Amino acid sequence: MPDTNGKFRPEDHDTLIRVETKLDQLTDVVKEIKDGTAAKLADLDMRTSAIEGIVTEVKPLQTYKDFLKLKSTVHDAFLVAKVWQWLAGTVGAGVFWVITQIPNILKAWGLR
Repeated sequence: MPDTNGKFRPEDHDTLIRVETKLDQLTDVVKEIKDGTAAKLADLDMRTSAIEGIVTEVKPLQTYKDFLKLKSTVHDAFLVAKVWQWLAGTVGAGVFWVITQIPNILKAWGLR
């Protein structure tokens, strides 16, 4: 600030130099922050584009629907296999019983 004679004091000059130095440092810090933020945004944009590409290519909703169809088909196949297993076991047991009864039937008819 000028004194009563209109001249600047040396302390004012020193203060202005310190303020200018701090302002230069602050400017450098802001540039670094902007550069880092820009790099992060560019990286985020690349990753987002990659994920969007994958989602477009994979089509998760259609894949999920296909999975549900496949799950239903597999369930039905296992159910049919269990029915056939039960049916084969029942027929096999019936055939075994008939075979074991053949000697008794032959005896009852007097063929043995």
